[in-house]
Amino acid sequence: MGLYDETAESMSSQFAEFMTEGLVNIVGGCCGTTDKLVCRCAEQAKGKRPHQPMKRSNGL
Repeated sequence: MGLYDETAESMSSQFAEFMTEGLVNIVGGCCGTTDKLVCRCAEQAKGKRPHQPMKRSNGL
């Protein structure tokens, strides 16, 4: 494993904030992601809604 500064706890709390604010559709990781982080993010995603894009009135 690589040397990563972030823990599952600190990363999942950041992801939770993004989910609460409706800023994300998907949360994932990279080569340093652990099962613990995936489980914590899944727990925090329960009941949250994905980001809803703004509807444009100019036809785009």
